[in-house]
Amino acid sequence: MPDPVRLALGTLTVLRVPAPRRIDAKVARAAMLLAPLVGLLLGTVAAGALFLVHWIGTHPNPFSAGSRYGDLTGVRNLTMEALAAVLAVGLLAWMTRALHLDGLADTADALGVKQFGDPVTTRSRRLAVMREPGIGAFGVVAVALVLLVQVSALL
Repeated sequence: MPDPVRLALGTLTVLRVPAPRRIDAKVARAAMLLAPLVGLLLGTVAAGALFLVHWIGTHPNPFSAGSRYGDLTGVRNLTMEALAAVLAVGLLAWMTRALHLDGLADTADALGVKQFGDPVTTRSRRLAVMREPGIGAFGVVAVALVLLVQVSALL
């Protein structure tokens, strides 16, 4: 496997690939040019999971003799669509090692830092917050909102 492919897959996905033999500007450039193809691969897997769960949920169960609670098809379909959306978004987060969600949380936490007048102090404090390994309230809220929007968009 060529070094740019190794670097792109190893950086952007959870896939375990051998480390590139060398990393220089040329390899890094080629790897980042492959990033959209890696995204297409991940999106295809997530879409496949979405459609599979949706298909399973919308087809009748051949082993049930009918429901004694009446026709719950609409409720069942909505529940299965929600399940499919949650699983697709979760699978995508797992396949990318939540790289984008982590960056979003760090950015939101840094933007939530109070300003105390001095722009230089505020800038250095924001950078320090982004380097901290933990997640703050702004990061939690931002990640939760983004995941809710993603799931809602798939419904």
